[in-house]
Amino acid sequence: MPTKPDATLLPKAAPADGPLIEIDDLHVQFALRTNAVARLLGGSSGTVNAVDGINLQLAQGEVLGLVGESGSGKSTLGRALLGLVRPTGGSIRYRGQELVGLPESQFRPLRRKLQMVFQDPHASLNPSMTVGRAISDALRIHGLHPGTDQRRQAVATALERVGLAPAGRFIDKYPAELSGGQKQRAVIARAIALGPELLVADEPISMLDMSVRAKILGLLEELRHDLGLTYLYITHDLASARFFCDRVAIMYLGKIVEIGPVAEIFDNPRHPYTQALLRAVPDPDPSRSVPRELPRGEIPDAADAPGGCPFHPRCPEAFAPCGWEPRDVRMVLEQRWTSVPPDQYAAESRLVADGPKFATRVSPTSALIHGASGSPNELLQLLEDERAARPEEPLWTGVTGMQVSGRAVRLELVPPAVPHLQPVEGSGVSVSCHLFHEPHPE
Repeated sequence: MPTKPDATLLPKAAPADGPLIEIDDLHVQFALRTNAVARLLGGSSGTVNAVDGINLQLAQGEVLGLVGESGSGKSTLGRALLGLVRPTGGSIRYRGQELVGLPESQFRPLRRKLQMVFQDPHASLNPSMTVGRAISDALRIHGLHPGTDQRRQAVATALERVGLAPAGRFIDKYPAELSGGQKQRAVIARAIALGPELLVADEPISMLDMSVRAKILGLLEELRHDLGLTYLYITHDLASARFFCDRVAIMYLGKIVEIGPVAEIFDNPRHPYTQALLRAVPDPDPSRSVPRELPRGEIPDAADAPGGCPFHPRCPEAFAPCGWEPRDVRMVLEQRWTSVPPDQYAAESRLVADGPKFATRVSPTSALIHGASGSPNELLQLLEDERAARPEEPLWTGVTGMQVSGRAVRLELVPPAVPHLQPVEGSGVSVSCHLFHEPHPE
């Protein structure tokens, strides 16, 4: 092995004419299988819209961060970009070449230019292969650096470039002999040895010790400048996104709800979800008491996403056109019952039907709330009492009328409007929120 690896074995990305990556109206759906028979026969009880109409562009050399809670579709979007999951609609273009629907035989040669760094460095390396063998096999599969000596030199170059130097100390080690940070460096070395233009970094520091996280981010930044790399940086860590990214896209239930330059997103967040994420960032000073005002409830089931704006059930700024549904009424009642005496809860909860029997959607602007026992007038009185007790509840802005209808209470609702990602003038930010754009019922 040569004493000084040849740095030319890690070529710099060629300049791109226009965006390096263009994503238009991308959709990824997964079928739900209810049991073993359904899985065997291909039956489905519904679909999950993991990625729901994403539009993105990545310029060469840019770092775009994807931020959101678990289940928002960040990793699925990254995997779809590399062909690891199959999109069900839309377009992905790399240097103008369409990737969606491309046969595997034609996609495989492109994979050396589109690489991924996974979250778990322990699972990313074969425990029975040495580090050198893992990188060398990747080169062999893609037909790079033929000949054992030349390939070993390329492996050494990659290892030393990521800080595993001298390469002779690491090239013949097994993953179990490395620390977590060293394993992630080896994974990065395997990726850059192929000469990629895009790295999808999926939570690359989340499983590492705090002491090495900044060093790995610093390494990725160095590689960006030295090799001309472009990054799609997937994370839930807002602090690292602020340090590392040029732009940030905030995802919620498969949609991008806000995207823009890092400074604008962090200093002047527009979307209520972005504001909630920033309020949730821990303060390093334990003596400071900062009001969090976190969004109520949990992220909804992606298999049954809310209508209208997907964030509206948790949003403190929601108003009439945001897409109110009967299940939002149930959530308001359950929130009421967390603060009433047990006997009041027992008396009120018996008035309301459980589960799917709770409500029937008659039309986009009308629903029936069903009672379990008692008269519908009692159920109507319960709803009126809750509206009077908490008139500031956003739900009530979308309810135009309540009246008894047979054995149920009929709710009249404002027509729902689905927000779309649109630019905010003069900011460089696009946001999907009715607070910034005129709602248009669909």
